[in-house]
Amino acid sequence: MDTNQLPQEPQKRKFSGLLFLEVGLIEVFSVILALLLIFGTLNYFGILPISESLPFLSFLPQKQKTITNKTVKTSTQSKSNKQLPIEILRTIPVVGCPVEQNLCTNGVTIPESKENTASLSAIAYNLEQGATVSAVMNGDIEIKNENINGQKLLILSIINKSRNIKVNYEFEINSFRYTASQANKTEQGKVLGNIVGEDTINQFGNKFNLIFSVQNLNALQYLKIKPSPDGKGILNTGF
Repeated sequence: MDTNQLPQEPQKRKFSGLLFLEVGLIEVFSVILALLLIFGTLNYFGILPISESLPFLSFLPQKQKTITNKTVKTSTQSKSNKQLPIEILRTIPVVGCPVEQNLCTNGVTIPESKENTASLSAIAYNLEQGATVSAVMNGDIEIKNENINGQKLLILSIINKSRNIKVNYEFEINSFRYTASQANKTEQGKVLGNIVGEDTINQFGNKFNLIFSVQNLNALQYLKIKPSPDGKGILNTGF
């Protein structure tokens, strides 16, 4: 027997320990891989949104969401179909003011009959010479002369078919100079002309040089109107 030969058993034990360690690592990695597959699948289909909850797992795949266009009736849309309360409607100007803001509230409300029209509502002004008169809305201009109760009047109207509204400016024929550049159209706020004479309209027990009214274009019924408190427009009070 060779006394220099080393026993082989320790070497076998060494290899057995390495094999055991290798098998253990394989099992651990297998478990980790299985968990990743399970969680990855749950995350992909959105059953368990791990990538959104745990930032360090954001690399996990996620099924792309498909967004379809659907018509949804929101509460806002449904509200828009409902009529605003009368109290609010009475505070919203139906048109602008025909005179300068600081003069607008000086108008006198005229809720009286006129000729064969029993439902006339108008605002009458007695303006100084040089005062400007402006368009209260966009629309087509119509100008005509009329003889009412022995007085010759110039009646300037603005018609807005899309809004179904017609507004009328009545002047004594010699007291107003029309200066708008376009003969048949105008825009809100544009100056139409100026008061140039002292002649007045003698109606409703007083003297005025501008009588302003608003009509429904189809029925030609007069809207009940008054100047807004801030002088920026004309309110419809006939609700």
